[in-house]
Amino acid sequence: MRNTVYQYRTVFLSKTKVSVPNVLVGICETCDATLVLPAQSTPRIQEARERVSTEQNARISLELEDRVNMMAYALNIRPEPFKGALCRYVLTRVVRDRRFAKRAWKCAVSSDATGTPGGRLKFRAEATLPVAARAVAHDAGIDDLSTILRGAILAVDALLSEPRERATMEHDLRLLAVGSGA
Repeated sequence: MRNTVYQYRTVFLSKTKVSVPNVLVGICETCDATLVLPAQSTPRIQEARERVSTEQNARISLELEDRVNMMAYALNIRPEPFKGALCRYVLTRVVRDRRFAKRAWKCAVSSDATGTPGGRLKFRAEATLPVAARAVAHDAGIDDLSTILRGAILAVDALLSEPRERATMEHDLRLLAVGSGA
């Protein structure tokens, strides 16, 4: 049993890496650790999460969705959490790695990027990530998130088939799996 006092503090959300100021929390009088978040603090925390992370949707072909599922299967990873992690990973690569982005643009206009409609990717991402990816893609004449993701996923798939790139790509994808809880 510990004595608890309620105070307003800044709460750090480790999963989203967001600091939320002025949240009412129950603090241990002995060790000063946060012990409880009362119900009235929930809306403030939820609002901070929603500001940072937004749901994104992208349309892809059923064939491409199968490729993503096969990547997960080959790595012994559950597909659903892996899909979101993969989308965030490829968008980040597009923004930070010009060589990867160029490869993604070539893949985005290839015949592999089209196929049977009906596939869908739903994931949460920091709101600035798709905006930054669109800004980079705009120079290549690509303006929509679905096309960016189709090209980037195909680029990852192509890298997996190259012997000198395969080990690095598999390592990155395994790290994604661990991070996504797959």
